[in-house]
Amino acid sequence: MNELIKNDEIRVLVKAISSNLIRAQREEGRDLNSRNRYLEAAGSDSILLGRLLLDEYNNKVESSEYFLSGGRSFEESGALNPSRTCYEKVIEIGLQDFRDFAKEGLERIEKPEQRRVNLNTKEGRLNGLDHIVWKYKGLNTIQAYEYMKKDFGIELSRSTIRAYAHELEERERVAIWGGPQGRIYHIYPNLANLATRKDYYGDETIISGAIENRVTPSFKIQFQNWRYNKEIFVLNGSKRPKWLMTVDMNAYIKNLEKLTKAGYSLKVVGVLQNFQSLAVNGYKIIRSQYQDVLDSRVLIDYNTGEQLYNRLDSGVS
Repeated sequence: MNELIKNDEIRVLVKAISSNLIRAQREEGRDLNSRNRYLEAAGSDSILLGRLLLDEYNNKVESSEYFLSGGRSFEESGALNPSRTCYEKVIEIGLQDFRDFAKEGLERIEKPEQRRVNLNTKEGRLNGLDHIVWKYKGLNTIQAYEYMKKDFGIELSRSTIRAYAHELEERERVAIWGGPQGRIYHIYPNLANLATRKDYYGDETIISGAIENRVTPSFKIQFQNWRYNKEIFVLNGSKRPKWLMTVDMNAYIKNLEKLTKAGYSLKVVGVLQNFQSLAVNGYKIIRSQYQDVLDSRVLIDYNTGEQLYNRLDSGVS
């Protein structure tokens, strides 16, 4: 049954990629915004399919093909950061012919003309905002105003920056936290859907997701490190690779009902870590089907925007 589900998932993803690439081609020369949205959707699905083929079937050839396809789709849309990770993933997989194509892709996106932003178009200004968000590894709307002026010589109103941030979030290029209208937004790179996140460990970001289940009993704390004292949850378990979220004990106790409710949706601000960081912090890993961990600093109700916990407010370092 599981094999049938996987095969069906592959067919759905192949169809979605093909459909979005055709739609992008139809929008060529007509609507640049729509064209790029379709390309980015095709790129995201190419990453999902590449992960599925690699993780479940160890099919390095087809996986490399889809990561290359995703890299090219993102590159053509101007989303250079997810494009780069697709090419880096192909190099990591290691098949020589595909490695050569991926290296060519990396060389292309590093050329000055490829990185030049056309500020006369909305897409160009969106790419400008995207560029500074990734360059500075996250910023707020006030900082975005200053950096757009400093790096590109353009002044965007705070309302325009918020609107652009929302559009980039819809396109899964950034993640935002803040509001309501008129208040400061915090804008982070969206690390959730990258082909490889290895170069972003130690960086703070935001992810949105639903709690699948609590998996703390799957880990055994070593006594000498008991002060680490985290609760551990699977977030968005259907994603590849799966996320783990660690939560301070204070956050867990204060939000016990919410955090033990399967399907509860939230935004999490925290530091991205490699799965093995749990072992470094004293957790003996009993079973491992995960790759990345987000060590939460702030928990936010996804639907209401209510801040449920902030480590700084609680006095925890």
